[in-house]
Amino acid sequence: DFLSLRGYDEDCAPMAGQDVDLVQRFRKLPGAGYRRVRGAACGTAIPNSKEQAISCCDPVIYGGIKWTHMDEVNRQKFNERRRLGQLVRNQDKATLGVSVHPVFP
Repeated sequence: DFLSLRGYDEDCAPMAGQDVDLVQRFRKLPGAGYRRVRGAACGTAIPNSKEQAISCCDPVIYGGIKWTHMDEVNRQKFNERRRLGQLVRNQDKATLGVSVHPVFP
């Protein structure tokens, strides 16, 4: 499903709201179902230090835009695109921003 939705929305700010948007798009797929899971193994993010997290949100790198502004702008774009039924993103790109290798046949 990640590949059929063409992954994260690559024409938005690189952080803030991307995961929520992806989950919301998954939920709108025909026949989609989900279940809430709990436990440390299910909710483990990629570990990084506070310094690493801050460096990835450096407003200097992103033209002076802070994370809170990226979050606000992204959420508005994502909500509007979902409202318009635009579940599949990055359709104008030949490949997604990261290499993807299917794990299961």
